[in-house]
Amino acid sequence: MDSKDHPLIEFSLCLDLVSLSMRAGLDFKSALILITENESSSPPSKVRKEFQYLLSELRIGKSKEEAVREFSMRWNHPLIEQFCQTLLYGLKQGISISDLLMDQAENIRHQFFLEFEKTVSRKPFKLLIPLFLLILPATMIVLMLPIFLQLLGGG
Repeated sequence: MDSKDHPLIEFSLCLDLVSLSMRAGLDFKSALILITENESSSPPSKVRKEFQYLLSELRIGKSKEEAVREFSMRWNHPLIEQFCQTLLYGLKQGISISDLLMDQAENIRHQFFLEFEKTVSRKPFKLLIPLFLLILPATMIVLMLPIFLQLLGGG
């Protein structure tokens, strides 16, 4: 499973990086700069582009609350919206953002893997459909044809 194929995984990893950067002493904006402008090691992705857009909104003078609300509206995903609401609440209440980001990253990963497990658990049933519709009837014909011909011919 590659994080490029699953933006939620990449999103949670970026949140972890922001959180670790903040725990190392950077502020929120500086941590965003660190993860968005260090793209030499990885190709651009939707997640990094969205974080770059969030950073550019903060640079032009928008408040964190406004920028996070617009970030949430651009994603239009329930887990990202939940993250943004939690972040807005944390900003209003003065909660440690680094801890909040780490918890939210873990929550997003957990929810993603639950959905992934549900998807994977449905796969065996989908594989049984061709078995019963195509392979089993063909096998029965091959097995029953000699018996049927023997009954008709030897009768």
